[in-house]
Amino acid sequence: MVDAESTLYFAQGSCALASLAALEEVGRPFKATRLEMGPNGAGGDDFAHLSPLQQVPVLRTGTRVVRETGAILALLAREHPQARLLPVDPEGHVAAMQWLGFLGGTVHPVFRLLWRPSRWVGDDEAAQAALRAHTPRYLMRVLTAVATQLQHRDWVLAERSGLDFYLHVFTRWSLGAKLPLPEHLMKHHGRVAALPAMQRAVERERSEPAAHSL
Repeated sequence: MVDAESTLYFAQGSCALASLAALEEVGRPFKATRLEMGPNGAGGDDFAHLSPLQQVPVLRTGTRVVRETGAILALLAREHPQARLLPVDPEGHVAAMQWLGFLGGTVHPVFRLLWRPSRWVGDDEAAQAALRAHTPRYLMRVLTAVATQLQHRDWVLAERSGLDFYLHVFTRWSLGAKLPLPEHLMKHHGRVAALPAMQRAVERERSEPAAHSL
């Protein structure tokens, strides 16, 4: 049974935007709690009880705590099948899991190298500068590989899904970093930006005041 209200913890500009859009898409009542992002992650010590590394998104439904975008999308897809957030047929499911693994395990970490190099090389400024200088080249290779998969389709999968919200996070970040998006990715970015659920999610991300406590 779906809880009457859930709480999504997010930070502005984070990958939690995909979960915000997914919640809007399925029409599930939820409270959006915005946390400030600091050097140790989102929120404070109280949030660390929900997310040990203080990462967002986190979805709390009653006594259940769900972390990671892929898990949140899977939960919402199961509890709101009418929204078709993820495919249910065997072949579609495998394709979706492949994309979730790629977006979360390959695409996302490259941005971490670009924005938070100190987590990998410490306070060595020369090493940080080297990471920032070389990472965009590999990131463009990654984005080009994604764009190649979109050459003959409008969405990540055969039909629109929650994966399009997730990919939109990375095209949004790329544009913010002034990286040139390949044509097919730029078109996908525009399509997702025009979706009502994404527009509502962006507005909630923009307008929600920061929480001082959980």
